[in-house]
Amino acid sequence: MPGGASTGGGAPQQLTRDAALYTNVAWSPDSDRVAWLVADTDGFYVAGYDVDADEITVLIDDVGGYPQQVMWGQTGLLVVAQLDGSEAATLYSTDGDVLFEDLTGGISFGQFFWVTDAEGKEYLGIYSDFWRGSIIDLESGIPYLAEGIELYSLLAPEEPTI
Repeated sequence: MPGGASTGGGAPQQLTRDAALYTNVAWSPDSDRVAWLVADTDGFYVAGYDVDADEITVLIDDVGGYPQQVMWGQTGLLVVAQLDGSEAATLYSTDGDVLFEDLTGGISFGQFFWVTDAEGKEYLGIYSDFWRGSIIDLESGIPYLAEGIELYSLLAPEEPTI
C-alpha cells in the first residue's frame, strides 16, 4: 500500500501533523477512503484520505455551521451541523456537490443512520426519540414515517436472541 498504509492489519500511519481538531472519522463503504471533520483557523470542513492514492484532500470546503457528525454511505457524505441552534443534515456527493440541502425535516438532536432495502436501495434513517423516526428516500428527498425499523445483519446468527 502507498505510504505504508495497510488494510491488512499493518502498523498505523499518522495522517495529520498540525494543530487542527479532527473528529468523527468515517470509512467509505468500499473501505478505500476515510473522511473526518476538521476545525482549524480556516473554519469547519471535511477532509478525506484516499488509501490507493495516498493523499489527503478537502472533500467539502465549508459545512455551513458547527459540524457534529459525518457519515459515508453509498449515495455520498452526510454532514450533520449545528446552524443557529438547530441541526441541519446536508447530503453531499463524493465530489463535494450538495445533493440535498437539509434532510432533518425540523428534527433536532436526531440519530442518523443508513438503511438499505432488499433491492439494495439506500435510505437515510433519522430518529429523534424512541417513538418517532423517518426514512428518507435519497432519490426524491421524500421522508416516510418509520414507526420501527427491522435490523438485519449478515454477521448475525440464524436465530439471534435479544
